[in-house]
Amino acid sequence: MGLFNDVAKKVGTVAGEAGTKAKDLANITKLSASVGAKEKEIEKLYINIGKFVYENNRDVLPEELSETVEKIDTLKEEISELNKQIEELKN
Repeated sequence: MGLFNDVAKKVGTVAGEAGTKAKDLANITKLSASVGAKEKEIEKLYINIGKFVYENNRDVLPEELSETVEKIDTLKEEISELNKQIEELKN
């Protein structure tokens, strides 16, 4: 019976450790998801800052950003043209 008790204790210990590891893995997954959600929120805030700066200070932005501002302007014009085409097709 002593051998059986030793084996049973070892199996119980291994099972307990596996349960702990599973809980740790679940917690890591939850925490990682929270980190990802917060990083997405930060990205949205960066976008809001950039949009505000573009809309309110585009004429005084540093030279390094002039190419980006031009690209935005070009894309906005293209979007406007595409929307016109959409409206024409709807009518």
